[in-house]
Amino acid sequence: MRAKVTTVLLLLILIALPVSAGKVRYDDVVTDIAKTFSEALGKKSRVAFVSIESDSEAFSSRFVSDVENALINRDSIVLERSNLDAMIKELEFQTSGLVDDDAAVSIGHMLGADLIIAASAQNMVSYYRIDIKLIDLTTTLVKRKLSYDVTYDSKLRQILKGQSEAVGSQRIGIGVKYGMAFGFNKAHVDMVGSGVTPKEESLTAKTPSLTLSYKIIDLLSFQSGLNFMIDNGIDISGLGAGSDAVVTYSSMDIPLMFSFTAIEKPIRVDILVGGYLSLPLSQVNITNSVGGASLDLNGRVWGVSGGVAIGYNAGPGYIGLDVRYGYDFDSFTTTVDVGSGPEEMGLMYRQNLTVSLGYTFML
Repeated sequence: MRAKVTTVLLLLILIALPVSAGKVRYDDVVTDIAKTFSEALGKKSRVAFVSIESDSEAFSSRFVSDVENALINRDSIVLERSNLDAMIKELEFQTSGLVDDDAAVSIGHMLGADLIIAASAQNMVSYYRIDIKLIDLTTTLVKRKLSYDVTYDSKLRQILKGQSEAVGSQRIGIGVKYGMAFGFNKAHVDMVGSGVTPKEESLTAKTPSLTLSYKIIDLLSFQSGLNFMIDNGIDISGLGAGSDAVVTYSSMDIPLMFSFTAIEKPIRVDILVGGYLSLPLSQVNITNSVGGASLDLNGRVWGVSGGVAIGYNAGPGYIGLDVRYGYDFDSFTTTVDVGSGPEEMGLMYRQNLTVSLGYTFML
């Protein structure tokens, strides 16, 4: 069973590793555009960045400004943006996509430009797609057309959120969640006897939690916190009168997880892999047909966990749905008196699928 769990976790890691082949960084895109367009413009042609279609106003503004500045630094003649903005406003156009190619050509003529730049940018989930072209107004022919798949790094995310580089990426996340754990628990051999296969039904536990995450590098975070599992247990039957039992207890897990961000926009998708340390939080209640007892819960248990977290940006953080599987390597124990003296008795191995919903604040 451990081999199967390890295999699953390795597969999750491979899925989560960011695929960067064929993708370029934002700064390299701006540099390449300026180099290619300035060579086509020469020293006397006047150019205006007329339109950009994008789902992010912050990105549109920053991208236009960066390309214009890069062209100016290569001695290209770039018409002032203030004149262009005033003309677009007068003609009741918008820079969010309502300026089509024909309108862009008209605006270019009004500005006295020799060539114009028109671009579009689109979120492709795992990267940002930029298409940009340089149009000659004399012939209305496209002189240069470039396309880029821009990697989602910290700088691009800052631009999309309208942040300056001085702000820095948000690295710390504090979250609260509440959910339910649907178990596939297995009774310890001490509970049922060797060679016995009873009927086992896991109880559904409540799982409030507090999480703390820290971004180590872009797309990779470390996550810990306190996960409480309230009234987890198992109903064991088929052992005969007086031997059937219901076992319940509460515990606290300290997760030690790595989070790989697979998708950043429009939703956030993180792949979670790691382990946890589980500590007793209550006594164990054991009940059967002849009565019941509350006994001390002993030991600490290590386990392995993996899953996926899906988030939607809202306010200073994001609303998150967390689905993860946990598997105990060992069992909590309790001390029982069997007549010849006290003995440690194993209870059950937890195996559960936890589904929780919550909110994470990014700091």
